Amino acid sequence: MMAFTVVKNICSYEKYSNYAWKFFKPFLYLGRNKQAFSSALYVPGNKANKTFALVSPVLDYDNRFVDVQKLQEEFNKRNININAAELKKSWEYFQYISKKKESIESKRDELAQDLKALYALEKCSSIQNKIDAGKIQLDLMKEDLKVIKEVIWSLEESLIPKILKIPNVIDAKTPTDSTVLRTVGLKPEVPKTLRQNHLIIGDCLNLIDYKSTTQYYLKNEAALFELAVISAAGKIMNEANTIRISGPDFCRSVVVEGCGIDHQSSLRTFILEDSNDIKQEELINRLHLVGAGSLPALLAFHIKHIVKAKDLPLRLFSTGRSYTPNSDSSIDSGLFSTCQSTSLQAVTFVNLNDKSYDDEFENLVNLGASIYDQLGCHYRIVFKSAKELERAETKKVTFEMWSVHSNKYIEVGNVSAYGDYLNKRLIIGYQGKKGNCLSAVISGTLLSVPKVLGCLIEENPKKFIMPKKLITNHESECT
Repeated sequence: MMAFTVVKNICSYEKYSNYAWKFFKPFLYLGRNKQAFSSALYVPGNKANKTFALVSPVLDYDNRFVDVQKLQEEFNKRNININAAELKKSWEYFQYISKKKESIESKRDELAQDLKALYALEKCSSIQNKIDAGKIQLDLMKEDLKVIKEVIWSLEESLIPKILKIPNVIDAKTPTDSTVLRTVGLKPEVPKTLRQNHLIIGDCLNLIDYKSTTQYYLKNEAALFELAVISAAGKIMNEANTIRISGPDFCRSVVVEGCGIDHQSSLRTFILEDSNDIKQEELINRLHLVGAGSLPALLAFHIKHIVKAKDLPLRLFSTGRSYTPNSDSSIDSGLFSTCQSTSLQAVTFVNLNDKSYDDEFENLVNLGASIYDQLGCHYRIVFKSAKELERAETKKVTFEMWSVHSNKYIEVGNVSAYGDYLNKRLIIGYQGKKGNCLSAVISGTLLSVPKVLGCLIEENPKKFIMPKKLITNHESECT
């Protein structure tokens, strides 16, 4: 019976082997002449010996492709030019090839066990012939596996980066057009003759020494305002049982890409220049300057990190610099487009399937509103439309202040919901009743000091007026 099983496996596999070679050979060099592999988050098998794979993201995209029409509609709402139907075909083909590989490996293991059983039998000419035939088939299987692996590696290089760029599911509450949720105070009224850009006013009042988007200095009352507003905001966060942490200023590409940011674009992050002793093809996981007051800085602490379910929701925040490239150096933009800003970044880890998910989103929005209430200024809270979302965001609310000179609202803070999108990429979760589960992330830059300062300076061209509540808080801390 055992010998018959071996012969059956050998005969059936011989036909498959010929088919496999003819089928997979044309795909051996698929994508070889295209751009080199660009994902730091997912490292293909043929690059594993050149770079270390810190995480293996969860690639459960089958559910996203169940309703292709709905997926295409979401792409269109976000103004993303992706053909959902073509992407689905590529994904299904990748899945098909992967299953073929598993099938051959299963057949190989089965044949190896049969040969092991034959070795234990008493040696005779017929048994030896079957053993020799089995060895030949094992060699054929190894060759076919080599062919299939090269096809899979090629697909991983060309397809997986595209799959990882599929945006998050749009929350059902996200409006078609941006909607104002709340307006606080009245727009500041300044005579037309006195309306000036905040850089001009700041120079006259000796508040700002502005060189460029990458080089500016706050002086006198402006510098005191930066210290006071960050201190007041930190106090509000502390009183709300939010834990302050100190984030790193630098992060690797894997963290940046894990946050849904294009880690290769010099327009999205500051990429440190690579040293000469690193080969170009190995530059996958580079170093980025992001600042302690940024989302990548906070998430860097939690990669492949599991907490206890009772610790959720886990509320954290960090104050510090935030670095974002910006090429707009016009005088009208000024502090509204600086590459460096002092910010307050908050992040909350929560159970996605729990009611607290929506509650924690509202909680962060209310905390942000409390910060701006301290300033006693006019601001509004806006629910952003789908086309204004980043790829990783499922919904977003912004805090906006009025710029007298620009005659428009400026975004000075925001809160975004990400669902489990980021946690699937960076493997951040909690211990559930049936094992480890992925948590969800709610995060936002609640405060960007330069943008707030620019709006406040334009409201009072003759003299910068420090908000009274900030003065009171600052004096109480000093005493």
